[in-house]
Amino acid sequence: MQFHHGEDEHFIHAMLRNDFSMIRVPAQLSRARRNSADLFSEIAGTKVTRVFCIPYERCLCLVLSDDYTVLFKMFGNQSNIIVCKDDTAISLFKQKLRDDLELSVSSLTRQVFIGEDQLNAVNGDFTKMLPVLGGVVKKEIEAKGYHMLNNHDKWKLVEQTLKLLNNPEFFILNKNGLPILTMFKSKDPLFRSKDAKEALNEFFRRFISTRAISKLKKDTLRVLKKQQRNAENLISKNSKRLDQLKHETSYRERADLIMANLHVIKPGSSLIHLPRFETGEPIAVKLKTSLSPQKNAEQYYRKAKNQSKEIEILNTNIKSVLIRAKTVDEQISYIEKCQDLKQLKKYLKDHHLGVAPGSNDKRQLFKEFYYQGFTILIGRNAANNDLLTQKYAYKEDLWLHARDVKGSHVIIKKIPGREFPASVIEKAAQLAAYYSKRRNDSLCPVIYTEKKFVRKPKGSAPGLVVLEREKVLLVKPDGQITPQ
Repeated sequence: MQFHHGEDEHFIHAMLRNDFSMIRVPAQLSRARRNSADLFSEIAGTKVTRVFCIPYERCLCLVLSDDYTVLFKMFGNQSNIIVCKDDTAISLFKQKLRDDLELSVSSLTRQVFIGEDQLNAVNGDFTKMLPVLGGVVKKEIEAKGYHMLNNHDKWKLVEQTLKLLNNPEFFILNKNGLPILTMFKSKDPLFRSKDAKEALNEFFRRFISTRAISKLKKDTLRVLKKQQRNAENLISKNSKRLDQLKHETSYRERADLIMANLHVIKPGSSLIHLPRFETGEPIAVKLKTSLSPQKNAEQYYRKAKNQSKEIEILNTNIKSVLIRAKTVDEQISYIEKCQDLKQLKKYLKDHHLGVAPGSNDKRQLFKEFYYQGFTILIGRNAANNDLLTQKYAYKEDLWLHARDVKGSHVIIKKIPGREFPASVIEKAAQLAAYYSKRRNDSLCPVIYTEKKFVRKPKGSAPGLVVLEREKVLLVKPDGQITPQ
């Protein structure tokens, strides 16, 4: 709400969320350019004649000209703003709280009698005499040994507390990582002031900033820790396979044994036991009866070549995942320690860790694959392709698409300091071909370029883009890769 007094401007900012409600009085307040609307038009241009708090209620009241009243009802998640005409509610900020149409200043105003006699009448239970006291005040009184005192001393303690509340100094403390505003002194407060407006504005700034950084950390760490677990699983899986290959009799050794024992292998044999070169221990070597011993050896040599390639790929995968895992560990450590919202946002932007507005996790939006330490994202449809390319892809990422046919946009996320390996580009191209209309072709041309060379013309159909500096790769469509 904006108020004018001559050339002076004053503002009231009320935030009434279910999880957080408060009023503050900022020096300046800018209106949002979008998603904002004029409310309570009936009171626009009226004059403020009086401002007061309803006694013993969390309600602020603005009395206006033309018999209007604005009532700020600050009841936690039931908080609301109520406009009354002639002491009758006519308009609500939270429309769903329909019972608030029965409220008014007179209905909330009640006579409360406070004194030692009243306290004695309820056997010293101050919560019955003053049921409107909040939990913080109750705890403060009880912490001073209230229940151990006689009734007279109990009244003195209640009286002393009420004087403090009526002439307070305000403190902002840290409790469980969040700031709290209190009128009770404490050691090493984050902030203190005797000015209520100054305390409210400072508390609001600290609370919103702390909550924003807490949520941003939580969302980002959830994604990173899942990547961390995926990396650990991949390393374990690849390491087990490597260990298995080391302890198995290699295809090359079987081929060498066949060639060294051609003279003892009878034609048509399907299985033969041959002594190992180093230990002399006999091992079983399977043979195809339709092939000669030499041809069987050739087949084992071919398998040995593929086995060597598998070992090489496994070692490469482990190395790349270890590098990525180390990067993720460093990112998690930095984010957990960072306490500055602006600094955290810059770090997330610089390391491409941002999450698009309106979504919790990109894994819920796109198909995601993990290959040799690189993340590959795949759009699900035309509109989803636009979201992937326009909102989630950075200019250094690699963009791929099957050439001249409808299909998914594919993005390889850039890892800072690393080039895109040819094997990763080939696998992403195979995925792009597989998730296109050329899925069943024997070969498919796939175009690729850096995201910064991908442009979407204004008004173009969903999924349609224009490219510059693209390259072409001819691959076999293949969607066989384990999603992470």
